[in-house]
Amino acid sequence: MTKKFELTELNIENKHYSAFLKAAQSKIISTRISIAKAACKAQIELYWWFGEQIVKAQEQHGWGKSVVEQLSLDLKRGLKGVTAGFSARNLWFMRSFYLEYKDYPNLQQVVAEIPWGAKSSHIGAS
Repeated sequence: MTKKFELTELNIENKHYSAFLKAAQSKIISTRISIAKAACKAQIELYWWFGEQIVKAQEQHGWGKSVVEQLSLDLKRGLKGVTAGFSARNLWFMRSFYLEYKDYPNLQQVVAEIPWGAKSSHIGAS
């Protein structure tokens, strides 16, 4: 015998539903903040890596300023559609970022944990 389930209109005034809704909203907000923090951390780590690699390559191979411009052009050619933020100007900023803070070993980790303004009131706002 098959049991039929009837859908009934949910009373929004129901305290259990209200608590469930608040918990769901809270979970969505906290998850979005966690995602934003993880993305910021990964982006900072990428920028740090680029800066470090540019500095090391220039020191090791004696490359001059043109390597940054060439790298930017080659990234744009080789990775079509995924190179936003890798202009020569931004690569120079990444290099400067690394040089400025390389002597502070804990700074990269600390900065990567900053949520960069991921406030719950702004998450998901259209």
